[in-house]
Amino acid sequence: MCGVPAPRLPPTADHTVDRATLQGRLERFRQRWEARDGLEKQQAQEFLRELLSCYGRSTQTHEVLFEYPLTVDGRQRWADLLLPEELLVEMKSARETDRLAEHYPQAEAYWRASGAGETRSPRFVVLCSFRLTTLSNRLDDGAHRDLVKLHDALDQAVLRAYGWPLRLAGRTDEAEDELLVRLHEANRTIADGARAGYEAFALTAPPEKESTELLF
Repeated sequence: MCGVPAPRLPPTADHTVDRATLQGRLERFRQRWEARDGLEKQQAQEFLRELLSCYGRSTQTHEVLFEYPLTVDGRQRWADLLLPEELLVEMKSARETDRLAEHYPQAEAYWRASGAGETRSPRFVVLCSFRLTTLSNRLDDGAHRDLVKLHDALDQAVLRAYGWPLRLAGRTDEAEDELLVRLHEANRTIADGARAGYEAFALTAPPEKESTELLF
């Protein structure tokens, strides 16, 4: 239905949803919506509320803002959904699916306007036509470089504390895979009692690399 892997919402979701549960919820969500008209003005909020609920995210909170007013080029506009500093969603009707990319400049403008006050612009921007979704990670696109530098500095500090090579701070699949193996082995050492004063997590095999199957 929508052409991206299911995005991971930030860890402020109201409760954790395991992958199997998430897949089931998203499949039911897809089935409900694939036969519907997909009308922006009439159905966008219902669509988004149901989607957020799949991830365990309540919409009955001041942190979930529908029809959020923005000033773009001196004119009042409204973002379909804003989770401050986390996510901005702009919906389009299903009939716009083939032209969805043409609407990205609008979503980009809304993203910039959403950071005009005391909060940062969100990390993620979603443009969705009920049938197709595009997801943009603005940090990966070069936004908020000061925040990225802080994350990098924290990563390097943790690696130094473990005595591990700083190359593992690189944002590559290879570095991530090696980190998972090292962390698993460190946890096993703690669980075996070789490092007193530490409490191990529940010991499991290193997680398999997550697939990029389409979930909705």
